Amino acid sequence: MLVNHLNEILVTMLERGLHGLYNAVGPQAMSKYQFGVEIARKFGLRESLIAPQSVDKSSLTAHRSHNLRLSTHKLSTELQLTLPDFSTGLAMFYTQSQQGYPQKIRSYQQK
Repeated sequence: MLVNHLNEILVTMLERGLHGLYNAVGPQAMSKYQFGVEIARKFGLRESLIAPQSVDKSSLTAHRSHNLRLSTHKLSTELQLTLPDFSTGLAMFYTQSQQGYPQKIRSYQQK
């Protein structure tokens, strides 16, 4: 899901008068490793530089769960739609990148 999708979802939620807690994320679970590999593939980067690592072998002080998935069932049911998946958001992000959006955003910071 891309921020553009989130914007559309939030506006729809407001129009329908929804209130309460909703998980507004892509509908499929994905590890950080999978996330990185998919981005590398789309942008033609070397995915071999991305290495999977278990949270169990990290030096994190706080315990981390292996399952951090969020359910989008409530939101998709209330809105009666399927939330945009990662590949849809990544394709839009790639297109925006090719159209010069990063440079445009940087130009705002220089003013």
